[in-house]
Amino acid sequence: KIGQYLMEYCINFARNKNLKKLVLYSNTLLENAIHIYMKKGFKEIPIEKNCPYKRSNIKMELQLIEKYKTIEEMDMTLYDIPYNKYFWDNVSLPPETLFYKKNIVELESLFNVPIEDQFKYSNQ
Repeated sequence: KIGQYLMEYCINFARNKNLKKLVLYSNTLLENAIHIYMKKGFKEIPIEKNCPYKRSNIKMELQLIEKYKTIEEMDMTLYDIPYNKYFWDNVSLPPETLFYKKNIVELESLFNVPIEDQFKYSNQ
């Protein structure tokens, strides 16, 4: 049971940090561990030829934020992000600002939605 509790804690920690996914390396000899990972939703993905861990022979990942095709498909209630009316009423990020240029990729990748759509839908 301790392994399941630890895995649940790790997943919740990652979600609270708004991470997109968790990736882990393991060994198929650790059948109980692999069972826990699969039970929690981890999927096996290809392992690199030059894997950084010599004893691992399996790589798995858990998508924490689903990729959506449109903003209408998103359920924003899944994310623990407090709404700040003052911020959204006063935010201005013209494309020429240094902040915007440095952070546009991160801002758009949070929900896989263009920043203009995020502003549009957050102000409705």
